[in-house]
Amino acid sequence: ASCVSNDSDGSTDSAAAPAQDSGPDIVGLLAGQAIFIVYHVDYVHAQSPLRHVFLDLRFLAMALILGVACQIAVLTTGSLWPGVYMHWLWVWSWLTFFTFFR
Repeated sequence: ASCVSNDSDGSTDSAAAPAQDSGPDIVGLLAGQAIFIVYHVDYVHAQSPLRHVFLDLRFLAMALILGVACQIAVLTTGSLWPGVYMHWLWVWSWLTFFTFFR
């Protein structure tokens, strides 16, 4: 289909505006973040020896930042892999350098 229409007098009208990209679905993004945060305070994490960490607001704030970064990576690249790698690196770094098991 063409955006150019012919009027009855044979002239063309190119004033038809292209479809606007409304951007990402904000409600979907917020729901994704809520699920990501709730996952980190679920039953499995509550049984962990580090349960106090998973309920710490600082940890949850870091999880929120990571979730936003992963969403931006997916929206920017169209692929899940950059977010997967970021999440892996973040968790590996936290467990390797900042764990409280010792």
